[in-house]
Amino acid sequence: MGAVARALEAGFDVHAYGHLHAVLHRDIPIVANTGFLIDGNVFHPGDSFTVPQDPVQTLLLPGAGPWLKTGEMIDYARAVSPERSTPMPTRRRRRPSPKTNGPRAPA
Repeated sequence: MGAVARALEAGFDVHAYGHLHAVLHRDIPIVANTGFLIDGNVFHPGDSFTVPQDPVQTLLLPGAGPWLKTGEMIDYARAVSPERSTPMPTRRRRRPSPKTNGPRAPA
């Protein structure tokens, strides 16, 4: 997919790709999502499987999320074919409770 927008932000050349979040479930409406290629080097796809048409040196590979399956993550990395990738956690981490050393209940 080609870039849908291009801008120079704070000295970085930024290309925006895609427009939809990965499917969570067929009954849940799909929301907006944009991936960003920074200086033609690092690609952050957000929560999507957008494959940019430009080469990617470093892919910030989605590594966790309610929408992500391991096989899809592997297929996506192969489709992008970056020189290197690193998993990008997408789920929020909670601080452990000092009393239980486990997750705190939401406030």
